[in-house]
Amino acid sequence: MSENAEIYELNRREEHTREKQGEMAEGHVLLQQQQSPAIDRAAVSHLCLMNRPFHLRPSLVELCVPILSKQPDILTLLASLPPAICSQVISKLPLDLPLLPCSQFIHDEEYWKKRALLKWKKCDTSNHGRSWKQLFFECNLADALENFDPTLEDWSGLKELMETSKRFVHNLEIHQLPSRIGACMIFEVLGRQLSSLKLEYGWKNAGMLYDPDKFGMKVSDCLAFSASLYFATTLTNLDLSCNHLDDDKVKILLKGMMSHPCLLRLNLCHNRVGDEERI
Repeated sequence: MSENAEIYELNRREEHTREKQGEMAEGHVLLQQQQSPAIDRAAVSHLCLMNRPFHLRPSLVELCVPILSKQPDILTLLASLPPAICSQVISKLPLDLPLLPCSQFIHDEEYWKKRALLKWKKCDTSNHGRSWKQLFFECNLADALENFDPTLEDWSGLKELMETSKRFVHNLEIHQLPSRIGACMIFEVLGRQLSSLKLEYGWKNAGMLYDPDKFGMKVSDCLAFSASLYFATTLTNLDLSCNHLDDDKVKILLKGMMSHPCLLRLNLCHNRVGDEERI
């Protein structure tokens, strides 16, 4: 083979090699272009899965709590439940359950808070031992005493309510107690728990039927109150303001207070007590 032929063959091989290399580079670029959209789609799908809210199946506890709260004997089982589950069950209980079993088995403050706010719009626990349970029982009993009508209601129902509430009633404020309800019944039931008492005799929501004889303490009320102070062994604060008390009635009350050494504070404001002679 001549020298020119060898040079021609060498050039042809080099050109063929360059063509092959170009085709390989072009194929690599095409392959990258084909793969890049797939990579982008995978990344986008991954991000979507991370941002998508998960709807997990509820746990067995979440499924059982509503069923447990509807069982008729659930209150007696609360003490045997773990604290976390017990709180969840109590949060599902209705707010109109009977007071007697509730007072014995429900100690959760959130339950009594909801029950109190359902009945009274404005509640302040500062005068009720910072306890929602104590607030509920004290306000509920005060309402029952103020609104009691023996012509329409049975005395046994009121006495039962007092027996149910007595463990949690320490500060009682009665602004309009009907004269037909004697203090003796209050002290006999609540005497060993009551530490503060605000008592004002009157007629709630009298309106046009106002009768002055139905307001203030009568002599019979003072006699019954003085005799019943014997049962109030824990009473330290007594407020008898706005009861139309005069000197003679106060003397009757003081006879019962003389044998009551625990009483520390007595409020007789807005009465007709004179200062001309010693009581």
